[in-house]
This record gives sequence, C-alpha cells and structure tokens, in this order.
Amino acid sequence: MSTPGFYVWEWEDEKGQKNAYGATTSLALDEAHQNAAGTVDTEAWGRKYSIDVAKMEKTNVHTKVVRKVVRKKDLNVFIT
Repeated sequence: MSTPGFYVWEWEDEKGQKNAYGATTSLALDEAHQNAAGTVDTEAWGRKYSIDVAKMEKTNVHTKVVRKVVRKKDLNVFIT
C-alpha cells in the first residue's frame, strides 16, 4: 500500500522565492517536526545552518542571517 504525499520543506530567499530542501534534509526536518525535536543542523555549499522547526526559521551559523522555512504537502510523491 502506498501513501500519497510527502512533506516538502522549503526556505525563502532574500527575493521571496521558495527553494526546496533535498529529500534527505526534508525527511530529517519532518522527523524533528513530528517529535518536537527543536533544531536540525545542516550544511549546504560550505555554509552551516541551524533550522528551528518550531519557529520555522533557518539561521546561517556564521552570518546569523535568518530566513523563513515552510512545510507543505506534495501530493505528487508517493511513499511506499
């Protein structure tokens, strides 16, 4: 039996455009969100980020720039 849908996590850049996280990061964020785990640390393009799933924000660890994070269901993906 397959379940329709997968939660996609995205961050909003300085132009207001949404950018999707990869599947591995999205799964880690979703697990943290479901378990009220607080934050997930990740790295992209040599930069380290801390993502707060309660506040729905990601923070660049070095620059301290904070960006909005969103979670949305993608009904085009099936989990088996």
